[in-house]
Amino acid sequence: MVGDPYSLGQILLNLIGKAIKYTEEGGVTLKLERHGENLKLSVSDNCIGISEDKLDDIINSFRQEES
Repeated sequence: MVGDPYSLGQILLNLIGKAIKYTEEGGVTLKLERHGENLKLSVSDNCIGISEDKLDDIINSFRQEES
């Protein structure tokens, strides 16, 4: 995914915030990996999670159409 820093920051804050909110036991992990020139960010937790059919909605809500 390529995007502006603000949108990426909002996505991460939302994912981390929800992970913390719904994780009653266990923990929340933010992982950053470097793959050449690319970075991979992942958030994992012990809560119920996000269903597969809703994952695209998370990213699509931050997309802006060209004029």
